[in-house]
Amino acid sequence: MAQTAGALGLLSYNFDKRPAQHDAQQEGGPEGAKPSRPKAPDEDMFAKLSEKAKTVGDDLGAKLQNRYDDWLQARRWIEDDWLQWVRAYHGLYEYNESERLQPNQSKVFVQLTRMKTDTSYNRICDLMLGTEDHWDLKPSPMPDLNKERREEIKQMIVKQMMVTPEIGGMSGNEPDEEELDKVEEEVAKKSAKRMKMTIKDQLEFARYRRRFRQMVFEMCVLGTGVFKGPMIGIETRPKWVRMKKMDDDSAFTWDLKEEEKILPKIDAPSLFDVYPDPYAFEQEKSQGVFERHVMLLHQVEELAEQPYFIKEAIEDLREKYPEGNHWETYTDIELRWVSNQNAYAGGQQRRYDVIEYWGWLTGLDLQQAGLETEDIEPNKSYYCNVWHCGGITIRATVSPTKPNHHMYQLVPYKEVLASQYGVGVPFLMKDSQETVNAAARELINNAALSSGPQVEVSVDLIELDANEDIREIVPWRVWPRAGGDLAYPAVRFTNIPDTTESMAKIIQIWRQFADEETNIPSYTHGSQAVTGAAGKTASGMSMMMGAASMDIKGVIQNIDMYMVKPFIEAMYHFNMYWSDDDSIKGDLEPEAVGSTNLLAKEIKSQRIVMLLQMTNNPIDFPIMGPENRAKLLREAGSSMDIDPDDMAPNPDEVDVPGQDMLGQDPAAGGMGTPVPGGGPPAGPAGAGGAGADATPGGPGMDQGVAPVAPVTGT
Repeated sequence: MAQTAGALGLLSYNFDKRPAQHDAQQEGGPEGAKPSRPKAPDEDMFAKLSEKAKTVGDDLGAKLQNRYDDWLQARRWIEDDWLQWVRAYHGLYEYNESERLQPNQSKVFVQLTRMKTDTSYNRICDLMLGTEDHWDLKPSPMPDLNKERREEIKQMIVKQMMVTPEIGGMSGNEPDEEELDKVEEEVAKKSAKRMKMTIKDQLEFARYRRRFRQMVFEMCVLGTGVFKGPMIGIETRPKWVRMKKMDDDSAFTWDLKEEEKILPKIDAPSLFDVYPDPYAFEQEKSQGVFERHVMLLHQVEELAEQPYFIKEAIEDLREKYPEGNHWETYTDIELRWVSNQNAYAGGQQRRYDVIEYWGWLTGLDLQQAGLETEDIEPNKSYYCNVWHCGGITIRATVSPTKPNHHMYQLVPYKEVLASQYGVGVPFLMKDSQETVNAAARELINNAALSSGPQVEVSVDLIELDANEDIREIVPWRVWPRAGGDLAYPAVRFTNIPDTTESMAKIIQIWRQFADEETNIPSYTHGSQAVTGAAGKTASGMSMMMGAASMDIKGVIQNIDMYMVKPFIEAMYHFNMYWSDDDSIKGDLEPEAVGSTNLLAKEIKSQRIVMLLQMTNNPIDFPIMGPENRAKLLREAGSSMDIDPDDMAPNPDEVDVPGQDMLGQDPAAGGMGTPVPGGGPPAGPAGAGGAGADATPGGPGMDQGVAPVAPVTGT
């Protein structure tokens, strides 16, 4: 009978219902070789820890462990799918499929999944983490400051008017409401700018770019990425302070001091360690989220020095579990095996499964955990942060964030109906990957078989020496025959039909299916030439690349909606509540601009390049002029994240088109010098160059040669 985890909540897998391919490990094999399948976790260890947790846990710890156990068990089979996508990304067959492959046949795995997934991942990171921010803070359309702040602005204006009565066009003793609204709007703009710079500095310190890339990678592979934060952290940062010298008040020196500062903390935990409420389809309706931390003993001891952790409970945990209580789940073992590491870490090794919970609890739950606060009402719900391990609560606090926000954002690559989890690139191309693999194996097997004939030898008709090997076939070999009916040859050769061409066609067809299923065409990652007329011109290729970006735009919209907008909004509220700098505070609105500004910028860049190419001829250039050409080049450089000053001079510094720039007035009918900004050189009119009579679209446009005059006759 299958054991259950009870209050421990470490795994709660139903061992009796685990698929057969997960039950055992193939023993033997060369030393150091990867086993064909990881072994199932130790059930005896699981049952032992489960029984112990029932006796040492407290009320709140046992309650949350049972909830964690229930939520973990609810997504048991989803984890099997995630592991399947991980194996596909790493180029590994499923267990049941690899067992069907014959030992002497090809086991090739065509890694289309990795190629498509990496293309999507790199594309998203390139768009979102470029030189421009994918988020912004702007003042509200009608900034609404509190009465005290508005009165301060009013008094500030009155003081300025006393010095300069006509300041800013104001008149009278006091500013009217319209004048106050204008000043209030300017204050909001300055606050937005300073708030944005503050948040950018905080994100840089918290390694936001690294965390963001971790989230995007799991989103592309597993279909769902997780982003966590902002959490409140107290950081000790070194700061240089200017101080007077002890022996001389007129002299100063610099000294390094440590400064404690409240800063936001962020993280991107693995989806395999995060367990959201399985009964909620939307995060806003979720009861909470669990996160598992596997910690060493010294890491657990360090928690005792952190704010709000219960030191006595941590000491009790160390006493009740001196060797740790970590238990290897199947996903732990499988992920190490897939990454070509030792699948078995050698037992517990004094590791602990510490479970962090962010979610809703009643005031009575908190009071039972020993949290005594007059503001807590027993029958009221609170958004809390609770840490527990082995049924023992080691931290229980009401969330200090105001307003309350969900600490975890689950970001889907492609949304799935009635599910918090999405699907990623490996899921979208699952059938194509399997078919291409099957066709590639058959192609290689057939190529090997058809490379030479199958040989049939009648041993009764052949005289063989004692040391002669019948399987050795060499040119000009002599086969001594002992007799028999000469109508039947002693040695007969049969050629295997060559089907590699048909297998290659199947591979090509299903590669195209993979392009359509994932909306990531092969030409976007340079693995296949573009066929058709559209791919032969720069404008056609630009249009195709723009169309290929539409699907990525949908993925970035998911990131904006599920992660960027709520996260930046939480960062804004964090600084409004915890920052001591009043100059950054105001009525502001966070915005996620990844799917709009960034992709619009790329499309704009493509169109500018097209326009530069279209006007790069002696007919259109005089119409545009050097000033507009310089503006266009600077716009192109800016849209490509290149310093505009490296592309062209400032339009204000460009001379008016005339004799100096073109060598001859365009109105006079010709150009004698090379055209600035890429225009082709042209001679004077009537001398082999493009003159005033050049026809648009004729030879003069492409080569700077005047068109041949038509022959007329009577």
